[in-house]
Amino acid sequence: MHIETAAYINMNIRFFSFALIFLISCGICPSGENEKVEARFTEIIIKVKPDIIIMPEGTYKPPLNEVEVCSPELQELNKEFNLIIIEKMYALKKPAEEVGKEFPEREARAPEGIEEPDLENTFLLKFPEHTDPKAIIEEYEKLKDVIYVEENKVFEIF
Repeated sequence: MHIETAAYINMNIRFFSFALIFLISCGICPSGENEKVEARFTEIIIKVKPDIIIMPEGTYKPPLNEVEVCSPELQELNKEFNLIIIEKMYALKKPAEEVGKEFPEREARAPEGIEEPDLENTFLLKFPEHTDPKAIIEEYEKLKDVIYVEENKVFEIF
């Protein structure tokens, strides 16, 4: 019985040693070295009338000072809420004709007469993390150049 107890303890030590090595190698155990700090933002999706927000040609996430905002009211709110980033949504979207050529089975399933939604003037606005999204939405909705505005809810599973 004494030998069985020693074998049991030895087996447990091996198991926990392997488990600890595995957890450290996967980065699950906090070591401080591999900690990655991600910037967090309050994100709002906004659709504006044409030619209100103009991005430099060929860009979808330019520096903020290169984005032309042609609405004084929108400029003022961007400053008031400390806008950090403007990204063009759907910048890499392909025209329906190109998608149909690449995926003919998809084109065959599409009902006749369906029009592509206009996503051209849709942008992702990023504000400091603790900015109240409801306050942003309430103020941006009042602008005549804004078609719609909604919170971009980001969910993390783990």
